[in-house]
Amino acid sequence: MQVNSFTEALKLTDLSRTRDYSTISNQPTGRILDWLSAMINAFVDIAKDPYIVRLNVNPWTYNMVAFLLRTGKGK
Repeated sequence: MQVNSFTEALKLTDLSRTRDYSTISNQPTGRILDWLSAMINAFVDIAKDPYIVRLNVNPWTYNMVAFLLRTGKGK
């Protein structure tokens, strides 16, 4: 991944983190794997409750959402 001023300003450069950070308190709030697991579970349960569709997560946006979750931007 290329590091430039844009990715550094948004703090999207560290993929080795295990916990995400709150934008308000800058304190650890949850595990990144929990966010990724929740996204997978949302697709599994899409017939029962299609809230993942209302969040506009579809085949075109899935990779970006997964990237943002992986960098700790779950909230």
